[in-house]
Amino acid sequence: MKKIHKDKSYKNVIPVKLLFFIYILVFIVGIILGYLFINVENIALNPTEVDFRSIFVNNFTLSVTLVIGGLLTFGVISFLIIFINGLVIGELIKVLELNNSMFSFFHGLLPHLIIELPALILFAICGTFSGHILLMFLRNKVSHHIISLYIKIGVAFFIFGTVLLFVASLIEDYISFV
Repeated sequence: MKKIHKDKSYKNVIPVKLLFFIYILVFIVGIILGYLFINVENIALNPTEVDFRSIFVNNFTLSVTLVIGGLLTFGVISFLIIFINGLVIGELIKVLELNNSMFSFFHGLLPHLIIELPALILFAICGTFSGHILLMFLRNKVSHHIISLYIKIGVAFFIFGTVLLFVASLIEDYISFV
């Protein structure tokens, strides 16, 4: 570990914890804006039945988009996707509140959201880091040691995020309802 801190290129890389909190903040801002600026006249609640496999595939596809989009846009797409997810949750909360159905939020959305959101943020961080590391590499401002370190972190995040998505899909299908 001491070798990492002596490597000056380490200072060019965004800290993981900072990115995680930034993504949480982006999601919360999306919720607030979605709640405040929704046009409720055009919204109807029409839940559909889906099984955990289709939920998992849908969320995993979104996660791959977070990673690839983050790589290609240096994180911009990842931030937009997390923000838009926040908007949708904010709109849903407002609609549920207006329909006196907040129980649906706590029983339907929250049980799997508390697992799914960290998973999506892990994938967003992978995308942002891959884009950031690529940019630093192209500018010759990051060492191969740091690249190797963040590839290992990215693989760990990808695996852990996938497991979290699988668990969230099971919860969404068998425990919660939306």
